[in-house]
Amino acid sequence: MTVAQLAAYIPRDRVEQILHGRPIPATGVALIADISGFTPLTEALTHGLRPDQGAEELTRALGSVFTPLITEIHRQQGSVIKFGGDALIVWFGRAERQPPRMVIRHALTAAVAMQEAIAVHGRITTPIGPVVLRMKIGLAYGSVRRFELGLAEYGYEDGIAGATMDEMAEAEHHAQPGDIMLGRATAAYLHPGDAEIANWREEYGRLVALLRPARQRPWLPLRWPHERGAEHTAALSAYVPPQIQERLRLGQGHAAELKNVVSLFVQFHGLDYDNDPRIETRLQSYFAQAQRVVGWYGGRLNRLITGDKGSVLHIIFGAPQSVEEQERRAIRCALDLQAECASLSYITMQRIGVAAGRVFAGPVGSPIRHDFTTMGDVVNLSARLMQAAEAGQILMDTAVRDQLGSAFQVADLGTIMVKGKADPIHVFAAQGVTAAPTTIPSRQPQPIFGREVEQAALHQQLVEVVQGRGGSALLVGDVGLGKTLLLEELRGEQTAAHWLTAVALSYGFAQSGYLFVELMRQLVGVRMSGRRKRPCGWPNSALSGLATAVWRPPTPIWPSSWACRWTRHRASGWRGWAGRVCAGTSLPCCPKFCRRPAKTGRWWWPWTICSGRMRLRWNCWRRFCRWRRSGRFCFCWRCGLSP
Repeated sequence: MTVAQLAAYIPRDRVEQILHGRPIPATGVALIADISGFTPLTEALTHGLRPDQGAEELTRALGSVFTPLITEIHRQQGSVIKFGGDALIVWFGRAERQPPRMVIRHALTAAVAMQEAIAVHGRITTPIGPVVLRMKIGLAYGSVRRFELGLAEYGYEDGIAGATMDEMAEAEHHAQPGDIMLGRATAAYLHPGDAEIANWREEYGRLVALLRPARQRPWLPLRWPHERGAEHTAALSAYVPPQIQERLRLGQGHAAELKNVVSLFVQFHGLDYDNDPRIETRLQSYFAQAQRVVGWYGGRLNRLITGDKGSVLHIIFGAPQSVEEQERRAIRCALDLQAECASLSYITMQRIGVAAGRVFAGPVGSPIRHDFTTMGDVVNLSARLMQAAEAGQILMDTAVRDQLGSAFQVADLGTIMVKGKADPIHVFAAQGVTAAPTTIPSRQPQPIFGREVEQAALHQQLVEVVQGRGGSALLVGDVGLGKTLLLEELRGEQTAAHWLTAVALSYGFAQSGYLFVELMRQLVGVRMSGRRKRPCGWPNSALSGLATAVWRPPTPIWPSSWACRWTRHRASGWRGWAGRVCAGTSLPCCPKFCRRPAKTGRWWWPWTICSGRMRLRWNCWRRFCRWRRSGRFCFCWRCGLSP
């Protein structure tokens, strides 16, 4: 990776700060350019061409549009902060001692040049016919807050927020394709001979003509001492997600593809970006928690968009790196995000929309400024489901529901109408996790090509098993290479045989002997019951005890007076070593096992036992104290089980 490659994924003013220590202006012009026509273009090329051909055509089309737009922005020393799918968010910072009128003229000059560029390059010829793109622009002058959010291990997020961003969004909402809109407060800084503004709609007017364009002041080419190249590379790489860095190392930085992903939009309320003195700490705490949860399940937190009417997180599962069971991962991630939200008192509400399908996934922009993003109808649908969701609700479409199986509690909410769809959309609400999966999610049967050697080896192993000689086979491969298809084909050769399946979760806490327990449960015909019920009968107790006896974490011994008052014979009915530990009164146990009402007071339990995975976990005392004060029972925030 080089400095130039990494810098292309970071706003230009942030790059100048990192490389040369130049401060980022807090006052200036915020501009949003919304391009219409990208979604029909993406859908047409996605479904009308082969995946490789469609991705190539889309990359060419997007590059031909975004390159001249970003060139005009950089000519006026603007910085592209966000790529919002088919929109650009730009910041023109006001230099020290520069009049507000001048920076507004620079922003208007760039906006006019962008409209002229889209008129020339917006008519795209594709193998399925011409597509016309149009653009509307809204801008506002004022102060903003710039944030460095997140954790370096997942990549920092460059955030921008404030009332100026809200005014910018309102100006764009009043615009029509081809318009450049600005508010009265921004227009008041201009002189009468600078621009002609008319067609006022409420407090926002349309730029009719720019009478006095600003001179160009382009960014200087990137320069840095070569002896500090490694230092600058390390500093810039903290702003680029690990998945993108891996693509750059492999030489795939500009590779795009059409692939199936799961898109999540999370809207949250409760933050005051202008008047809260602790806003940076609070936003960082929330964003870092979201990054941890998303990273835990193998997703990518794509971007943060702030606003006074609710800020939004966009999360992607399946791009740029493919993951198995991405629908289940996404719903578990959404449930965990709701649980994490409950631990932050200043977040007043969250609602989530989830949709799955094929999208364009790849870098969008120009050679000097681009970012990895996803575009397609699925992304828009997940945003509409988020808007339709109630507070605390997780809505999903049919494509996601079909891949969940019975591992989740899902409510069928019927059909609803959403913007951009002519037909009603069937929606479902995720309510919790019922049990660990014991089956592989069903997939559409597909032909297998080029795997004759692997098929022959598996068939020979199956013959030896049938003949009583036993044995084992290990099938290893990256995600998406067809491991499950090979196993399903092998299973079809012996339909009369009794097959046992145990699915090892690729996320969540490790549990010693988990696969062995699942196989033995299926062998003796014992199944886990519902979410709020304990497993019944001696086989579960015996199997859990056998598995968990293999592994015991180091456990501190606490005074017996701290333990619960439940008797030994009641504690013996609990699963695994959890029951044995509580029966031996060797440490304070979670109210989940005590099953007694909460008590008031500031109790501090250093360890709690998660009954869903039979493992000790270090616990946040604030969360449990809040539950005790509220008078409710405790439940495990990770697995969702409760008394």
